[in-house]
Amino acid sequence: MTPAAQYNTFRDLCLQNAEEALNAGELLLNKGSNHLAFHLSALALEEIGKIFIGWYNIEQSGKTDGKSLTIPLDDHVKKLFWAIWGPSFGVEKLTRQQMEKYKQFALAIHNQRLDSLYTDLADTVPLAQKVAATDVQTLIDIVKQRLADSRLEGDFTQQLDEEDTQLFNRFMEITASPEKRAFLFSDAAQEKLITLGSFKAWVRDLLSHFDAQDNKLKEMLKVELDKPPIGSKTQVKPKWKLRITILSPTHLIKAQPLNEFNQHSPIIKLSKGGTKNALIVDFTLPKFIGAPILYGYGWLNARLYVAALNVASRGFFFWNTKQDTYKFYDKIWDLEKNAELSIRLAQEIKLDWPKAQQTLDAQELHLSRMVVDYFMDVYNTPDTVFVQHYLHGLAMLAKSDIHLRLEVQMLAHFFNVLETAMKKGSENADFKDDLFTILAGFLPERTNFECVIGLAINLKNGKPIDAESITLTEVYSLKNYCDILLLTYAYRHRNKDDGAILSGITE
Repeated sequence: MTPAAQYNTFRDLCLQNAEEALNAGELLLNKGSNHLAFHLSALALEEIGKIFIGWYNIEQSGKTDGKSLTIPLDDHVKKLFWAIWGPSFGVEKLTRQQMEKYKQFALAIHNQRLDSLYTDLADTVPLAQKVAATDVQTLIDIVKQRLADSRLEGDFTQQLDEEDTQLFNRFMEITASPEKRAFLFSDAAQEKLITLGSFKAWVRDLLSHFDAQDNKLKEMLKVELDKPPIGSKTQVKPKWKLRITILSPTHLIKAQPLNEFNQHSPIIKLSKGGTKNALIVDFTLPKFIGAPILYGYGWLNARLYVAALNVASRGFFFWNTKQDTYKFYDKIWDLEKNAELSIRLAQEIKLDWPKAQQTLDAQELHLSRMVVDYFMDVYNTPDTVFVQHYLHGLAMLAKSDIHLRLEVQMLAHFFNVLETAMKKGSENADFKDDLFTILAGFLPERTNFECVIGLAINLKNGKPIDAESITLTEVYSLKNYCDILLLTYAYRHRNKDDGAILSGITE
């Protein structure tokens, strides 16, 4: 059964059950069983609320990116909430106060139902006397209106097309971000939804807003990266210093290459952390970055440099997800006021990394600068969604553990990096050959490449695979292929040579 057919069947059954429960409730009204009439009316309202939850859960079940998040179907208050709140979406402003009002109303219905459905030791009157006929009639009227609205919503006749799927996925990414989610509740966003009168048009407008914001941050960061060395008369005045600490299970951190890097990098300064695998990164940010966008601007700096360092070193660097629960940075300083700021925003990993670790050397650090320049030039453009796939893959690699196995999702994300970066579908017979031509200078032989890429292609095409065959070994191999490809693209970009092929670690 297709997802659309599954949803339509589920919806029809919910509506049928809601109507039957409502009819039974009306028959019991003023017949000495008002408590049962109230319960049946509440049950009917829950069935209506389940329709949205069912649609949402079906959409989430098809995700392979590790971000699937379903709503429990046995949560009575949530089902009542979705039934009550549904008609107001896009008609009136959605505020936290409004959401809280609907939540409290749903909770009140559920609590009144429980209070009148079960006899308690403290009861002194029959249960039927606990519910007034007016309360039952009010609830019945609400259910009738919502039932009529739900019938007008129609069937889901087809699966989302590619554009709608992308809109839906990007909207879910927005709602996953605390800062962006807060914007959804703003007066400006809610007024826009009411004005446009279309959820799809509203999402497009939101995406345009956030894309413009990201592009502005990208341009600001590019200006910062390109500014003259310290001491230049045209230098932009520094205002903020942001510090992050990242860890590496693949590299040891030594002071000498960091010092060499720092001599040529006025904006990004590196130093050893408290352990042999910890790297401290300090970003100096300019005065024209105002406090309202400081978090987003710093987050963009940090994410892209961490991604660049992963590519350049062909290892793994990421935040300490055991400790970094509320914010991505260690400290932010206002350099002018010599004061520390706190802007709050947020798990456990234990991966079986190779015991033989490399030392992060000066060449890899200089390559990281080349890669971050490339990322900044192409970030957030239609042709380079692979940067986002790479960042998502890194995040999953950091969060995967024995309790949350994400090998399949990581393999899918890193393969998406290769597929989108090569601009060819996996069904293209030349895809593997073209890719291997680029990677060959780094790989001792092709056997493992064929095995890992074949596994990823089968996963992409929905062919049966043994989940146990996808381990961190395969994931890390695929990440390594992504690193080589992105390093090659960065080199081509810097040298304006679209045909360059690297061999070994080349600068």
